[in-house]
Formats: sequence, structure tokens, C-alpha cells
Amino acid sequence: MKTSRKHLLAAVSLPLALTLLTACGGTRGTITTTGTVGPAGVSTATTTTTPATSSPEVTATKATTTKTVTSKSATNGTGKTKPSTSRGVLSGTRQVVIVPVPSFESVLAIDSAGRLGVTDAESDLFVFTPIGRRFQIRTSGIAANTGEPACLRIKSNGSQSLTVVGAVCNASDDRQLFDVAADGKNYVISNSSAFLQVDSDGFLIAEELGDASLETSFKLVDNGKANAPTD
Repeated sequence: MKTSRKHLLAAVSLPLALTLLTACGGTRGTITTTGTVGPAGVSTATTTTTPATSSPEVTATKATTTKTVTSKSATNGTGKTKPSTSRGVLSGTRQVVIVPVPSFESVLAIDSAGRLGVTDAESDLFVFTPIGRRFQIRTSGIAANTGEPACLRIKSNGSQSLTVVGAVCNASDDRQLFDVAADGKNYVISNSSAFLQVDSDGFLIAEELGDASLETSFKLVDNGKANAPTD
């Protein structure tokens, strides 16, 4: 009596063995695959791999996958990066020289009239103190006329450009709170969308850009630990 193909597949388990030998400089690996054909004609396979052994002349290199993890603390929970105060010069603990870029070895200082401008002489040292998401910028030393540090403040001049002056520090005064954003290795500084720039007379003004391009950025040169405000 003839046995049908269906009955033959149901009754007989067909082991399948496949051995693959590879040789390269004395290195061999074995892969054995055993398969079983079930009654429904569907095969299943189990693969066993015997690790390759290397000859003394061959060095095996294991591939490493590096996973980059971004700390959640660096974001506001929406995937957007928070303004960072981790840079030492923006920590409120360092005193810096503010160098306008571009400039010809000029630095910023408050003159005898209280205006902030560029000078080729001795500069003032400033401290960027975080106040929420903005910064108050104070002098590291004390002002001779007040016995206290001076803080930079935007001054309105009617129809003329806004200027930057030294004033008695007041952390609740919006005119003294500046946005500071990294621009490569330098920084741009603004107050209420008015950006600090050096005018043709060498004084600091604050102007909204509109369609104009930003002409001035600033390099903050670390000059060591900041003095306490009353020093």
C-alpha cells in the first residue's frame, strides 16, 4: 500500500544538519542548524553556533556600541534645552573682563559719568549673577560714590538710543536683568529684545535689530573668583 506524502511528513521527523566550516588564517567556526518538519508541513529550526577559535596570529576585536544619554535635568521636560548656567563665567562666582567682538584689544568699563563704554586702559571686572533665567551684571569692585557694587542698567534717552549705565543694584528692576546667549565661544547680551552693541563713539547702546544684523558679541574672560558684593 502506498503511503501519502501527508502521512509520511506526519509520521517521520526529518532532522536537518548543516555544518559550515570557515577557514581564514587558522580560524574556524561551526554553525549547526537542526530542523524538524511538523505535521502541517511547517518547519522549525534551531541554530547552534560554536565560537571560532583564533590562531596566535589573529586578534579578535569585539564591536562596541556607544549609546548617548541626555540627562533629563538638562531639559524642561519637553525636550527643549534650558538656558545653562553651568559655564563658570555665568555662575555668579567668577569675575570676568568683557571684551567686545570685534574690537582692537578694547574692553568694557564704566566711565566717570557712569556710562558703559570701551576703553584701551584698565577694564572693570564684572560678575554675571543668575536671576531666574536672566542675569544681573555687577561690578566686582565697589563704586567710589556709593560704597557698593554698580549693576548695569538700561537707560532711556527719549528719542535717542538706549544706553547702558552703572546703577545701584536692584534685582527686581527689569532694566538690570539681561538675557545672555552663547554665540560660538562668545555671547550676545540683550534686554527686552534690545541687543547690546558698541556705537560709533565707543559707548554701549541697546537696540532692537529688526532687519539689521547683530554687530557686536562679547567674550567673557575669566579673571578668577569673584569678590563678595561688599568687598
